[in-house]
Amino acid sequence: MTKQLITLLDPESAKAIQEAAKLGSSMTDLAKEGGSWLSGVLGDLPRDIVGLFGDWVQFKRAERWIDYNTHVAALLKARGVQPPYADVSPSLAVPLITAALDDSRDELKTLWARLLANALDPARKDYVRNSFIDIIKRLEPLDALILQAVATLSGEVLPNVYYAVAMRFSRGEDEVRVSLENLTELRLVGSPQAVMQTHIYLTPKGKMLLRAVSE
Repeated sequence: MTKQLITLLDPESAKAIQEAAKLGSSMTDLAKEGGSWLSGVLGDLPRDIVGLFGDWVQFKRAERWIDYNTHVAALLKARGVQPPYADVSPSLAVPLITAALDDSRDELKTLWARLLANALDPARKDYVRNSFIDIIKRLEPLDALILQAVATLSGEVLPNVYYAVAMRFSRGEDEVRVSLENLTELRLVGSPQAVMQTHIYLTPKGKMLLRAVSE
């Protein structure tokens, strides 16, 4: 059996990272005192992810990894999924972890956490495609919200799609138009109407992405 690349943090390692960050300790000190975290979580990743010890960015990534661990563990526990989790290929795990650690926006962190959880879930791992990583990286928070809303609007005839979505999220119609244009360019949503005024639907790619980030 191959060594699992994505490893969830143990409580002791998470606590060590949090305490080190509070005290302003360097990542070098953390490596000496909490090596289990570095070797267990980042040890198999390339140098460009681990970065330079002592870098503030690394602590922010470490803090985000703790958050992801909490969220992912909760998702898997709720489904009754127990270790050992699915073994994830480095070609998927490396870009997935890299992208997740560098995104601090709540709406997108939710998608990354779900994608991580599904990659570790033997029953859902086949939902997760490498191409979805690049797609999520190109989403803005409002794009992510609208994409999930489109699933509830598919097939519904509306007087004005832009107005309906804008009212749902209390946003301006221009913001909604820009988001829908991006989702259309990514081929996640479509419309039989060129101006997308009355109809909107998820494309097959959009449906598969939402399945991959399902809770």
